[in-house]
Amino acid sequence: MKRSGSERASRHFDTKAEAVDAGREISRNQRTEFVIHRKDGTIQRKDSHGNDPRHIPG
Repeated sequence: MKRSGSERASRHFDTKAEAVDAGREISRNQRTEFVIHRKDGTIQRKDSHGNDPRHIPG
């Protein structure tokens, strides 16, 4: 897991699922956008947990 702007990972996990679960929880607590990347660096999925500029309910 790596925070935006950092150069090194803050934690290491055995599986991607473990990393996603931990990252999603941190994102919810900090009300930030959560971005999941594939191994090649492309974005797999984005989830907004606050500060969403679109203000769409749901």
